[in-house]
Amino acid sequence: MRMLRIRGTDDRTSKYRSRPFQKSKSTLYFNVDIEGDFFVNAGCTRKGVCTNGEIIWDEGYACSPNANCEERNNIRQCYCDDGYGGDGETCTSLIPAKDCQEIYDDDSTRNNGIYRIKPTGWTGSAFEVYCNMTDGGGWTVFQRRVDGSQDFYIGWDSYKQGFGNLSIDFWLGNDKLYYLTKQKRYEIRIDLVNRYGAPYYAKFDFFRTNDESDNYRLSGVGTYSGTAGIKK
Repeated sequence: MRMLRIRGTDDRTSKYRSRPFQKSKSTLYFNVDIEGDFFVNAGCTRKGVCTNGEIIWDEGYACSPNANCEERNNIRQCYCDDGYGGDGETCTSLIPAKDCQEIYDDDSTRNNGIYRIKPTGWTGSAFEVYCNMTDGGGWTVFQRRVDGSQDFYIGWDSYKQGFGNLSIDFWLGNDKLYYLTKQKRYEIRIDLVNRYGAPYYAKFDFFRTNDESDNYRLSGVGTYSGTAGIKK
């Protein structure tokens, strides 16, 4: 098995979700008891929902880091900031992230999986990538070879555009990799598993490629660390 992934090394931040949902029944009744009505306290730390004639309180109600507690049209609750959509407790950016690091920084509880990104300068539509959220999170995977289901002995155009299945074996695409690595400083991690199932990795603290006019040549690779070893 082989996996190559990159992660930005600039301005890394972390954000966290609100507390787990908890319920408790209140003995306080309101004059307005329309089924399904909800009430949020002044600090947006509790939310009560009218259920069967009584208020069921969510003591873990809290605004997303990308939301504010406000009253709009006589309704107080958490509202997502401009550029985000959601219910106020969870807010997702309406603008595609530039890489997997931005996705992780926006919500550090996200799992490995397929997400959509749009790097700076990319003129096409946002495209799908596989994000690996281990080892500190935010890794954008640009190659993976797991089960041999994908032929990698193919032509220039295929490597330029990308090919394969993001969930199994794939190459992201040289054009995409160029736009990814030109937008800021990245590190690269290479994960390997030998025929006996033993895992190894190699990490370099800088990685960048040039564009097609220079045949996507590596323009820089930084200092090595890891367990894979390097022959000089």
